[in-house]
This record gives sequence, structure tokens and C-alpha cells, in this order.
Amino acid sequence: MLPFTHLTSAATGRLQKYVLTAGSALLALGLLTGCVSSGAASATNSASAASESAASESAASEAAASESAASAKAYEEAEAAERELEAAKSEAAASSEAAQAEAEASEASESAAAEEAAASSSAAAASASAQAEKDAETEAKKKIANAKPVNSRQLQRIVKNPDDHVGETMVIYGRVTQFDSATGECIFRANVGHANMRYDWDYDHNSIFVAGDMESDCPELDDVLQDDEVKVTASVVMSYSYDTQIGGSTTVPMFRVEKIERI
Repeated sequence: MLPFTHLTSAATGRLQKYVLTAGSALLALGLLTGCVSSGAASATNSASAASESAASESAASEAAASESAASAKAYEEAEAAERELEAAKSEAAASSEAAQAEAEASEASESAAAEEAAASSSAAAASASAQAEKDAETEAKKKIANAKPVNSRQLQRIVKNPDDHVGETMVIYGRVTQFDSATGECIFRANVGHANMRYDWDYDHNSIFVAGDMESDCPELDDVLQDDEVKVTASVVMSYSYDTQIGGSTTVPMFRVEKIERI
């Protein structure tokens, strides 16, 4: 037998009403509980998504920061490498300039040394030349002072081949046969002999005499005129050829006048 079967219909209606009310309440409670659970789950999901988003953003930020740091480091390294390259270039340029300066200084030193050596050599050559001239002058003066008259045969050898006797100094005599505007102030022609001849025609060797600079500076001939008889200390210069007035040519000895006097 079921419980409550003894209840009246009114009581039964109220009981059913209570049961329905309780069921509705339980249903509402269940729905509320479901909503709360759903909201909690939704909140949990939202929090998880936010956490994941924050983690993703943090990772992205860290990656960006790491990339930025790497880029900055690479830039700094590139700048450091460029500075080192510029420093190396500057050092190389300075070294090149120093080497160039050293080379120029060395060249200048060598040039100065060469110039000094050349000047010294030139001075030595000039000194040697001056000494040689002085020695030659001394020797010439000695030869002039010691000059002696030649004999007839010696004079004939000189007249025959003057070039074999160049530089020889002797005393000869003669008569001036031409000393005019044609010969010039420092050159004359004379017939010579080995001694002071009694007659003019005995001076039978035609010769040319030069003095001084052979042009105008020859003071030793200032007092010498054509037709003068002279005593000459002379040095053999060379053989000399010239055209004669009659259209021929002749070769004669040329003498340099060292001393001359009228006799």
C-alpha cells in the first residue's frame, strides 16, 4: 500500500502543489548552479587566454628586445670595425708619409753629400789646375831665363819640321820683314838666323812670330817696327801655312815671343 493513500484529496492537492514547488525550486537551483559553473569555466577560460596572450606578448617582447639588443650589438661591432679600419688607414697613411719624409730626407742628404763631394772635387780640380798653371808658369819662366842661342844646324832642323820641336825655347836673331795692318798688332813676319848677321840677307829663314793674346794685348811689341833688327827669346808653337802675295802657299815655323829687344 502506498504511503499517504489515506490523505484526502485536498491534502493530496496541497502535497502535489508543494512537490511541484519544491521541484521548481530544485530546478531553479540546478539551473543557477549550471550558470555559476558555466560562468566559472568561462572566467577560467578567459583567464587562461589572457595568461596565454600575456605570455605570448612577453615572449614577443623578449624576442623583440633580444633582436634589438643583437642589432645594437651588431651595429656597435660594425662601428668598432669601421673605427679600427679608419685607424689602420690613418696609421698606414702616417707610416707612408713618414717613409716618404724619410726617403726625401735621405735623398736630400745624398744630394747634399753629392753636391759637397762635387764642390770638393771641383775645388780640388781648380786647385790642381791652378797649381798646374803655376808650375807651368814657373817652368816657362825658368826655360826663358835659361834659353840659349841655337847653332845653324839646330835652327835648320826647327825650320824643317817645327812640330817636332813644339815647346822648345831658344834665342834667335832676325829682321822684321812685315809688321803692318795686314798682320795685326800682335803678329809679325821676320827672316831669322842663329846669330846677329852682318847683312840683312843673311837672315834666310822666313818665320811668323806671335805675342800676347795675338790680337791687341801685346805690350812687348810696342817698340818693334818693320825693318827692325831684333834679338828674340822665342818658343816653338807649330808649323804654319799661309798664302803668299804671288798666289802660292808656304809653310813656316811659328814662334811665340817671350822676350824681344832691338839690336
